[in-house]
Formats: sequence, structure tokens, C-alpha cells
Amino acid sequence: MTPSLSNASSIHKVIAEMLEADLPPGEAIQFKVVSNSMGPLILRGDGVMVEKVAWPEIKRGEIILIQRQDDYLTHRLILKSPKKCLTKGDNNLLPDPPATTDVIIGRVFSLRRGDQTIDLQTREWQFINLLLANLGYLEWKAFSIQRYLRLPFRLGIKIIQTFFMPKRKSYVDS
Repeated sequence: MTPSLSNASSIHKVIAEMLEADLPPGEAIQFKVVSNSMGPLILRGDGVMVEKVAWPEIKRGEIILIQRQDDYLTHRLILKSPKKCLTKGDNNLLPDPPATTDVIIGRVFSLRRGDQTIDLQTREWQFINLLLANLGYLEWKAFSIQRYLRLPFRLGIKIIQTFFMPKRKSYVDS
């Protein structure tokens, strides 16, 4: 049975409460993603490990868990200032509305798809994440210009993710 959106939101609330209240800094929690907004890097059903970290430790390009009213988003940080942030799902054309740093719950440091795990804290992934943040930012800026000007940024994001993302296991092969 597929969980409803309200159930998914309830699950996110429980996770966020655990991260906010019970989880000491440096500890982590794992949960499954319920949307494809970060696809193809993170797809619905993929597991993510989130750790609670202080705002100054979070770098541009990293994937963070933030609270949005009654919902929670796992999106990439594309702009960072001392008190505000701008996030965007890799699969979205537009960023989320700007947010204050108090809505940040934690940082995604690891992905799991099937039997594959990706450590996002390696030097290679830090570089890829920063590159994806820059492409996402430029894609958003080009959005207001002409549609054909956005194409190179969208293609760049898809190419990078295709070469570095974990492969989805085929259910036909099972």
C-alpha cells in the first residue's frame, strides 16, 4: 500500500521531532524519501541519512532537510547567507521560497538505494554537490530569460546525475 500524503507528512513530523529534540549533534537518523523532487539522484523510496548540524557547518551544495509549514523538504542548498538560505530540488525548475536558518533540521550525509550507499561527505561528492548547486542556481536565473537558455543547465544537471547516481535495481531482473 502506498502511503498517503498526510501519512508521509506525519512521518516527516516524527522524524523532524526526533532530530530537533532527541538527537544529539553528530548522531543520525535514516528515513525514506516520499517524492522525486531531487531525482534522479534521490528517488521516491530511497533512504537518506540525516544528521543534526549547526548552520555554519552546512556548505552550499549540500542536501538539507528543512521544515516548510506542516511539511518537510529534502532539497539542495543553492544559496547561503548568515541568516537565510535558498533551496531547490534538483528536479524542480524553481527554488523554494527563501527560508531563515531556524527551519533547517539537518544535513543529508548519505544515500541508500537498494544495496548501494553513497557517502555525500567524500571530496568527490562535495565537488559534485557544489557543481549541481551552481547549475541549479544558474538554471533558476536563466528561467526568467528564454526557455532555450535554460536547456544547457538542465542537461548539465541530468548528465552529472546520470554518471554519478546509484542505479535503480530493475524489478524485472529479480
